[in-house]
Amino acid sequence: MKTWTLEVGNLFKEVGLTKTGLEVMNENTYDFDPQHPRYSWLYAALLGFKELKQQEFTPKSFATVGTGSGIDSAGAYEIFHPRKISQIDIHPQCTRNRR
Repeated sequence: MKTWTLEVGNLFKEVGLTKTGLEVMNENTYDFDPQHPRYSWLYAALLGFKELKQQEFTPKSFATVGTGSGIDSAGAYEIFHPRKISQIDIHPQCTRNRR
């Protein structure tokens, strides 16, 4: 299976997060254009997470269904710092453990 890496720093910066890093992508993950991160559904999701945090929503756990590469989970961790994150995707090569 073909894989490539994608830098998430531009996406996170657009929503006010300082985290950077590379995510391993493949044809079964959700890709985004790092030059235009606002065009991605991930941008809207992360903004929503930040809004919930501003409203003092502090989940102890976070679950994502159809996570793909896990970029949404990484963003949720940076925003909420939950004790536990669960990820699931229909394709077994998409998910991986994060700590």
